[in-house]
Amino acid sequence: MNYIKKLKEVNLFNSSDYYNSGEPGFVSIWDFSKANFNHEARVQAVSAVASVCYGNDSLDPKFKLFDKLARESIGLPSSSFEFIPVLLNGKKVSKIIDYYSNNYIPKLPKILKFGYRIDEENDNYILTNLRALWIDIKEIQKKDKTIPDIDNEIWYNNDDEEIKIISNNFIVFNKKITIRDARQFNRHRISLQELSRRYTTGNKVPIEYRIKLFRDDLDKKVIKQTDACIMLYNELLENKVPAQYARDILPVSIYTKIWSAWTPEYLDNFFKLRTASSSQSEVRELAIEMQKLYDMIKIKDNKNKENKENKENND
Repeated sequence: MNYIKKLKEVNLFNSSDYYNSGEPGFVSIWDFSKANFNHEARVQAVSAVASVCYGNDSLDPKFKLFDKLARESIGLPSSSFEFIPVLLNGKKVSKIIDYYSNNYIPKLPKILKFGYRIDEENDNYILTNLRALWIDIKEIQKKDKTIPDIDNEIWYNNDDEEIKIISNNFIVFNKKITIRDARQFNRHRISLQELSRRYTTGNKVPIEYRIKLFRDDLDKKVIKQTDACIMLYNELLENKVPAQYARDILPVSIYTKIWSAWTPEYLDNFFKLRTASSSQSEVRELAIEMQKLYDMIKIKDNKNKENKENKENND
């Protein structure tokens, strides 16, 4: 079963003002609302997001990779676990805060630091992520062994209403954009995972690039030099130069792939800043397409809500 799914994708930069050495960049919007449905769902979400580092787009759950990444950083899970949204009701949140307060742990719980408060009929939900919850639980368990571990069913979200709340407040995008554009884009997000040329060579994921066209004679020179850089990169790899050093020769015009997760607050701020006329044109085009995808989902949700209310009124 696919617990995460792509909702819609659009191609970018098809304009005649650009040269693409391969397929143009894209942006797609995804539904991760069931990523905390059960253990298999968690594994699938982490596998999909983390695998981008290694150039793998498969949605198959990889249990060995999940277990490895669960203890990647000093015994704590990797950043890919931030893509598993966890919705905690007021009772669960209070329980964690009480543990911190009563045991004199002088820290703000991670679920609050990285959480997003949602008031659904005064239940005071916190939408956080599995990595934050994991860190808090491990901290609490040092003093109280009775607190259930994160694989206990009380921490999963498999209730229809909870899944709907997550769907409305946790938005995931997948993008293929140039490194130059990525450095502008990456300033905005709550969680991010990017393809790494340290682990993925051009033999596994072909190197494609996009450049802005200005004048025929100059454009030919730029394309020639860019191709030469990629050829030299491949030559370095053939001569056993480690990928992490061979990549130094690659230009910022090459494409990368990125997963990013957002809450509505962060996303609205991104749209406000990056759809403005003063924003870099390529990033503005990306932001506009992301906003179209996001608005499409909101319109669909609103129609479903209206249909449900009309049905209830007719009944």
